[in-house]
Amino acid sequence: MSSVPTVFAVVPGCWTAAAAAWGVDRQAEVGRHLPSKHVRRLVRQHHLLTQPAARRRRLHRNGTGLAAGGIALRPAHARPLWRAFLSHTGDLRHHPADRSFVAAAEAAVVRSGHAVIDMAYFGPHDALPADTCARMMADANIYVGIIGRRYGSTVPALPELSYTELEYEVATRLGLTRLIFLVREDSAALPPVDQTPEAEARQAAFRKRLRHGAGLTVAMVASPAELELELLHTLAALEASAKGS
Repeated sequence: MSSVPTVFAVVPGCWTAAAAAWGVDRQAEVGRHLPSKHVRRLVRQHHLLTQPAARRRRLHRNGTGLAAGGIALRPAHARPLWRAFLSHTGDLRHHPADRSFVAAAEAAVVRSGHAVIDMAYFGPHDALPADTCARMMADANIYVGIIGRRYGSTVPALPELSYTELEYEVATRLGLTRLIFLVREDSAALPPVDQTPEAEARQAAFRKRLRHGAGLTVAMVASPAELELELLHTLAALEASAKGS
């Protein structure tokens, strides 16, 4: 894993613009999976893999700084800063009302001493340039998928894919460390789900694919507190592994 890790939240609106701007041909899709050639196109365009380095160098040269979400970053002499992209549907940001799943994941990252970047701090999604979201995901080292029962919105230019599916596919193509947290379907912390039978079937297929995916770290959680604890332990294990490598 890269020595300069990070943390993010899902950015649905930007992928809408990205898919349209990059002219992805949805006729070439196979089933409900994004073909590798289309993911490669997303990664190649706009120089995704070359943009972040300058920003990291500036941050380390200054010694301290602020993440885009306003979170204070550590001095450059501290242990490596990790970045993670938090991928989730919108309901998990607002439920449960007292403390959501996304809030718990963000807390775990901050407690681990890493950075949280959330697209909520950037204003309305529709106003975001497509390359802003793409660069952010390319700058991540860790993908954290928080997957509940809801399928979520589909990408207009790729109606066979939800935003969370697209983000997972891009993370896979970028070679990010992928941490998957499946919220148990019987969890009392999940809000009621009102979706079509087709959306329900798609989400079930996506969850099944994640459970059996190669090279994935997968954990089942029932509450935000359990998610926070599991993510804390996983990040600690990754740090220990990185130090020993």
